[in-house]
Amino acid sequence: MIRKGNKSQEPAVVFVSGFNTNFKCWVVHSLNTWTIMFSKKSDLIEFDYNEFQKMYYTWKIDNQDAVTKRYMESLAELK
Repeated sequence: MIRKGNKSQEPAVVFVSGFNTNFKCWVVHSLNTWTIMFSKKSDLIEFDYNEFQKMYYTWKIDNQDAVTKRYMESLAELK
């Protein structure tokens, strides 16, 4: 499936492993990193390669400034 992006996480192709009753959300694993995330059903859509590519590139363009700012802050902390 595709997990839609949000302000802090880009869209991802995910494997849905189960439902967490404590958090009342789905447990998903990003296929390229195996990062574990939680997701609402409304944030999951059926996988379509072209749709994912559009979502991914749109997210990258829309969030470029915020991501750059976060990396600059992280870099400043290391100096």
